[in-house]
This record gives sequence, structure tokens and C-alpha cells, in this order.
Amino acid sequence: MNSVENERAPTSPRVPGIIRVLDAYREQGCEVILGNPDDLLTQLAKGGRVLRISASLSLSDILVFQWAADLAPWRRVLVIGNAFGFSTFLLASLCPECSVDAIDAEIEGSENRFGSELTRKIAANNFPRVQLTRGSPPPPRSPPSRPFRRLRFYSYRWLAY
Repeated sequence: MNSVENERAPTSPRVPGIIRVLDAYREQGCEVILGNPDDLLTQLAKGGRVLRISASLSLSDILVFQWAADLAPWRRVLVIGNAFGFSTFLLASLCPECSVDAIDAEIEGSENRFGSELTRKIAANNFPRVQLTRGSPPPPRSPPSRPFRRLRFYSYRWLAY
């Protein structure tokens, strides 16, 4: 082994999961634009144009989730607010054995419905343990909808705001 090989930084065991998520978007003809100091949140582009869909996690958020997954891997995750699914798939890739349920009202951003359709395609092709439901939280004092009845069964809940 030469000195260059000895100086290589160790790779994170989670990096392949993130690459898997990015590759899944590329397979659908989309590009995930990871945040930077000028624009912290992650966005989605297609055909060189940033789509009008709510933004997603920042790079620092990803590191926090990697740390949390290493400390206490979750078995079931509920994501409230899916946008184009990046957070949903990232959480699924960090704990490959977990099931991820996402819910989105499809009202934020003029192309949000495209984000939901894209999420369903990527889930079907690459992340079979991910499910997206269209809906919103129930109004106060009404009976909980199907995903919310199971809330106590989730070991991790992610609320996108």
C-alpha cells in the first residue's frame, strides 16, 4: 500500500445510503441539489430547472440523523410533510430494516403533486418499505385518520415544517 492509500479518510458507513438516494432520483431524470452556505435546504431540479416544491433537509440535518441512527436505530418512522421525498428516503436508507410511512397534503408548492408521484415511483423501484399517503393532520377533536391512529407504534417521527 502506498502513502496516498494510507492517508485516505475513512468513509462513513452511511455514505452508500445517501448515494443510493441520489442515484434513485437520477434514475427518474431528476437532480437533488444539496444545500450550501447560500441556500441551506435541499431542492429538486429536472431538466436544469429547480422545481417549485417545498425544500428538504440541510446537510447538517443529514449528519444529525446519521448520528441518531447510529445511537438508536429506529424500526418505524412517520414523516409528516414529504415534498419530493428526500427526507423520507434518507431516513429509510439510514435504517434499511425500518418501515417509513410519509404523509403529505400536496398543498405547498405548485409542483408538489409531481413530488408525490416521484416519491411513489422511487419507493416502488428502490425503497419497498416506504409508503406515501396523501392527507393532512386531522382537525382538533376529530377521530385520527389511519396513519395517525398508529402514531404510538412509530419509534421515530419526523415533522417537516
